[in-house]
Formats: sequence, structure tokens, C-alpha cells
Amino acid sequence: MNFHNQLALVGAILAIAWPSGSAHALEDWNSVLAQARQEGLVVVHGAPGKSYADAMVRAFNKAHPDIRVQFSGASNRTDVPKLLRERKASIYAWDVWVSGAGTAVSRLKPQGIFQPLRQYLRKETMEDKHWHGEFGAGWMDNEKQFFYSFEGTVQNPVSVNWEFVKKSSITSIKDLLKPEFAGKIIWHDPRFNGSGNGASQTLFVNFGEDFLRAFYRQKIVYATNRRQIADWVVRGRYPIALGLDENDVKVFQSQGLGKQIEPLPEVSTRSSS
Repeated sequence: MNFHNQLALVGAILAIAWPSGSAHALEDWNSVLAQARQEGLVVVHGAPGKSYADAMVRAFNKAHPDIRVQFSGASNRTDVPKLLRERKASIYAWDVWVSGAGTAVSRLKPQGIFQPLRQYLRKETMEDKHWHGEFGAGWMDNEKQFFYSFEGTVQNPVSVNWEFVKKSSITSIKDLLKPEFAGKIIWHDPRFNGSGNGASQTLFVNFGEDFLRAFYRQKIVYATNRRQIADWVVRGRYPIALGLDENDVKVFQSQGLGKQIEPLPEVSTRSSS
């Protein structure tokens, strides 16, 4: 079994977070733009990381300089409780919500947080030729109305800073169970939705429960701050990482740091089945 082929596509989901049935429930994209220009501000929750801020703030302002973007790149663990508290107080502060589908589908959609998205999309945007597997394949909700995955990547969940680890010491993923690597591994906390949770699922599917349980016993350090995780891997404090975000690493690499951080080679990530 090829390990890489078992990795799930990671999607960022966009939804319009306006109160259902309110005066703000506009009919199409042109109406949305007109209302946004009138208000002069759009409030956006987006995924953490510089690349999302660049796309959602700088790129949008370049196309629409008359609309200011108030962007929050906080994690769902920060903004979801805030959103739910606001809704209980009948406060509708957010316009656009971009995140992974897990929390949005399981917690927010059932409470009627979002407007259907399809009505706001331009027809030319939905043409199948623009999308991998055709446009319809990107919906993440059963209704195919609320959550669209506009981004997908295949990732190897295990990254290593080879500046601090000899490549000869890892010829198989099971080498990560060696005593010499105990206390040297950091993991984006798999108890929460995100890349760390996806890494855990990938290891389980490919190598089984016994391997995963043994891996958890490797004095793993769990963290949720993605920037901090990247910093520790770059510095070699924890040279092996699971669920490491590539965008955070690229920020350091653009400064000449962490140049030897790479995923485990494919030959090291094959199961014996």
C-alpha cells in the first residue's frame, strides 16, 4: 500500500455567515458586492497562515479597493466559541467563514449559522473545467449548498529537519519508534480537528492501531500553535513533526532557515501489507 495515496485532500470551506431570512440575504454576487461597497467593510474568518491572509486581504483589496477586509486568522478553537456567543446575543458580526469542514459541518451548520453558498457563486466560476473532478465534487455537506472545498493538497504528515537527524537513521516509518527519537517528536494535537488529526488517521489506516498506540508512547509533545510548532522544528528542539503546516515552514525558509525540513521520503512510508 502506498502511504501517500492514503492522504486525504485538505479543503478550505467558504460559507456566507448571515442570518437566515434577514435583509442581508442577498440574491446574487452582484448584490453582495453592492451591499459590501455600501457598508465599506467585510468581516472574514480565515485559516491561520500568511498565505490565507494574503489571498483574502491583499488580493481582494487589489480587486475591490473600495471594500475594507477585517480579517481574523485565529483558529476555530478561538473564533467558533466567539461566533456562538455572538449568535446567542443576536449579534451577526461575520460575513464570510473559511475553515476546514469538520467543525463547520458538525457544530455550526446544524444551528443555522450559514446561508446557502451556491446562490452567490458566479456561473463561470462553477464550470466543471475549472475544478478537479468537476465542480460538484467539491461540496462537503450532504445538501451540497453550504460548504465548498476550493483547495486540496496531498500531504505527507511526517516532516523531519534533516539538519538534526541522520537520514540513515530512518529507513522505514517504523524507525520512528526507536528509543532515540523519544521526546524529539512534536505533533499538532490530534485531539482537535486539523492536520494533526489527519496525520493520526492516516497512520491508523496505513499501519494499524498497534503502531499508532506505540507511536503515542514516544514521549510526544502535543501543541496547537502552528507557528510555534514550525519554530521548534526549525530550531531542532523537536526535529520530527506530524501535522506540520507547510505554509508556516515556508515563512522561515524564505529567511534562509529550516532549508533541510522535508517530508519522509516515499520509500520510508510504505506499509508492509
